[in-house]
Amino acid sequence: MNTKKSKKTYQRADKVLKDLKIQPTFGETICSLRVCDEITQAELARQLGVSRQFMSDVENDRKNVGVEFAKKLSEALGYPIETFLKPLINTQLEKAGIDCHVEVVSKVS
Repeated sequence: MNTKKSKKTYQRADKVLKDLKIQPTFGETICSLRVCDEITQAELARQLGVSRQFMSDVENDRKNVGVEFAKKLSEALGYPIETFLKPLINTQLEKAGIDCHVEVVSKVS
C-alpha cells in the first residue's frame, strides 16, 4: 500500500473534486480519495487508530469529527489538509442547518 502521494497525484484528485458541480460531503471526500488510492476502510482505520465501524460512520457522515481528525487523514492519505477542511466545515454547517458555505485558502508564507 502506497500512501505517499506525489504532488501531481493529489493535484489530479483535488482537481476532480473541485470540478464537481455538487460539492462532496466530508465523508464522500474521504471515501473517494481512499478508493482511488486503493486503500480499504479497514486499512485506513488501522492507520488512524480507530475502528472500521467508526471509519464507516465518518464516511457516511454519521459521525462528527474535528480538525484534528482531518489532519490525521491528511497525513495518513498524503493529501494537503485543505483537501479535507472545506468539506469538513461545510458538512458541519449543513448538518447544523446553517445556510453558509466556506472556502479554504492556503496561507502563503
